[in-house]
Amino acid sequence: APPIGLPGATESELLAIMNTSAWAKGTASYANPTAVSYGLQSYKNPQAYYGSPVLHHVLLGPLRPGETVHYRVANDDRVHSFRMPRASAPPTAVDLDGAHVEALPPDARPFSLGLCADLGQTAASNASMAALLAARPDVVLLAGDLSYADGFYSRWDSFGNLFEPLSSRIPVLTCPGNHEVGSSEQWLSYNARWRMPAAGQSGSSDNTYYSLEVGPVHLVALNSYAPTHAGSLQHAWLLAALSRVDRTRTPWLVVMMHAPFYCSNSGHVEETRLMRRDLERVLYEAGVDFVLNGHVHAYERTLPTYDMAPDECGPTYLTIGDGGNREGVYLPWLEPQPEWSAYRESSFGVGTLDLLNATHARYAWHRHSCQGSAEPDNINFNKSCESTSHWLVDNGNLLGVDEQLFVKPRGCANRWRSGADPRVLWPTGDGRTGQPSGDGGDAIHGAGGGGADGAGAAGDGGGMAGGGAAGGGASSNASTLEPHGQGAGIATRVKCAAEQAGLITMAAISLLINFGLVALVVCRRVRRKVARKGSALSESSAHVAPDLRASPNLQMGVL
Repeated sequence: APPIGLPGATESELLAIMNTSAWAKGTASYANPTAVSYGLQSYKNPQAYYGSPVLHHVLLGPLRPGETVHYRVANDDRVHSFRMPRASAPPTAVDLDGAHVEALPPDARPFSLGLCADLGQTAASNASMAALLAARPDVVLLAGDLSYADGFYSRWDSFGNLFEPLSSRIPVLTCPGNHEVGSSEQWLSYNARWRMPAAGQSGSSDNTYYSLEVGPVHLVALNSYAPTHAGSLQHAWLLAALSRVDRTRTPWLVVMMHAPFYCSNSGHVEETRLMRRDLERVLYEAGVDFVLNGHVHAYERTLPTYDMAPDECGPTYLTIGDGGNREGVYLPWLEPQPEWSAYRESSFGVGTLDLLNATHARYAWHRHSCQGSAEPDNINFNKSCESTSHWLVDNGNLLGVDEQLFVKPRGCANRWRSGADPRVLWPTGDGRTGQPSGDGGDAIHGAGGGGADGAGAAGDGGGMAGGGAAGGGASSNASTLEPHGQGAGIATRVKCAAEQAGLITMAAISLLINFGLVALVVCRRVRRKVARKGSALSESSAHVAPDLRASPNLQMGVL
């Protein structure tokens, strides 16, 4: 793998592919270049073509939540295993103010998500994968930019080799990033190798955006590089997907997309302005708890935020693009630090999100290395490291660890509400040109400009929800999964490199967690206002009962 700061392929490697002089003398295929010619290579050069190994996709089911599955791939004697994500624990008595939480049994633990993005294939990338494996999460969420192959397709194979120790043991769910579409990729390698659960309960016809229930989480994965304006396929699908959210089954709503709405780094500034215009209000009204992003090669956590200002009813945005890819960290951070930015650091690390119950979540991010020009491969694994890049020094928070206890605010109706009428999710009459409420968000509640009962985009979204968003009923069988249709199975993606000795198993698992009987979504005509203020609990653990802070042994339940 290339060191930090160097291209994915060296000039000599590329010239060796382009040079046919050793065998093509006297033929039309002859070429003896002295400089690399980037872009599409000559069709007359058979060395420029990539031959993929055999790729197998296997659907397993029915499988039970928490069940351990052992499997073996043809031509490989190794036996691998993974465990299905656990179902939500039975409902427990949890007061809205969080004062009463029943304890878990001694052998139980919270439902855990491993978080990462922008991995690549360096020593820092390998450290991120090892940290995720050591954390033993139920599921890993990878928010785009996987292999950094960038059209050098054999890098997808080497990424599979590097990723195997993690992906063969832990279920992995992804969304695509710019490195899956640019540099001649065009989603081809991603869609061929990383099958996500778009069909079934998700109702999506596109592998690049989907939703599903995973334990206590309703996960929505979006494509930052597909249209999101009102009337687009992804926008209409999103309204339908959000209308199916059932907080009694999945009290936590998490969105994963590659490019961030909120970023105070100098890299990729305001690239998502249009997507934020189209979707931020939708995500806010739906009561999204966390938004996971990559793209910016750094770590940043916001306060709960809406419309460029702290808002206790808004999502917490987690930029986790610090997986360790070859392009290195982004510096500097913009000054002054915005009021919505809580923590930021340009280094390499991973995050974990432990869902303790229906109201409380424990989050942690830990640095494992930094970028340093004086170190091997430009990576510094010293625990007290600080990243440097092109004579710039990290001007972030530099603590190396960020830990928070999150408590759902009692006064925010959007954070407790199950699937809503799409007209509530998109209240403005002109979704394509409307702005994210210029008066700090009051228009979203019908109190100001923009209109609460606009008919344009809402009509389109409502039609899609009625036609394609059936679902959300109570589960008919909480212990089993069905392999197809309205139920679900688990699609275990196995990469079988049959052309290579030392066959590599890729079991990044596309999860289709138990989905209930199809029920019609009842659209509510009366909009419910979101109480943005009131006696909501603070994000800080200082406002939580002392016994809650002292004991991590808390019941994960559903209100």
